[in-house]
Amino acid sequence: AAAGGGSDDAGLLEGLPAPDRARRLLRVAREDLDAGNPLQALRAAARAREAHEQSFASEGGLALVGGEILPRVRDTLLPEPRGATPTGAPDFAPEAVARFDAHAALLREAASLFPEESAAVLQPEARLADLAAAAVDGFLRRGDVAGARQWLRRKAVRTHKLAARVAAAEEEARAGGGG
Repeated sequence: AAAGGGSDDAGLLEGLPAPDRARRLLRVAREDLDAGNPLQALRAAARAREAHEQSFASEGGLALVGGEILPRVRDTLLPEPRGATPTGAPDFAPEAVARFDAHAALLREAASLFPEESAAVLQPEARLADLAAAAVDGFLRRGDVAGARQWLRRKAVRTHKLAARVAAAEEEARAGGGG
């Protein structure tokens, strides 16, 4: 295949029998992974499974996804906390928090393509909860309780712990006579 082949050869794939198409797409997935594009690799693997489930399985598709592609997605595309803040929230770089929507979209896509493997490797719920905690923590440290509440509502992150923290901060603000 030509360099940077990737999804350009979709046309060539159409004429192939399903098992061959699945094998070819798995090869594309491995190439994408080697080229440092784990998300593209994940999409190619999903197309391989769609093309022919049996070939996908017999060619080690799930091992590739769960053992190689998703860990690379996690390690290269998703931020890790740098530790904890004084309040015990996970401490992320500000740009990681700012890109919350992008991370959420990535996790949702991975979960839609390979639900079980994504749940095991990426732990999307926990990861988003950590990022949300970091965001809320940032607002509260600046004393912006309203901002924290708005952010939570906009992102629709379902975590009762965070909502409780914001409510407690609101109580405090009221009790303190509004700063």
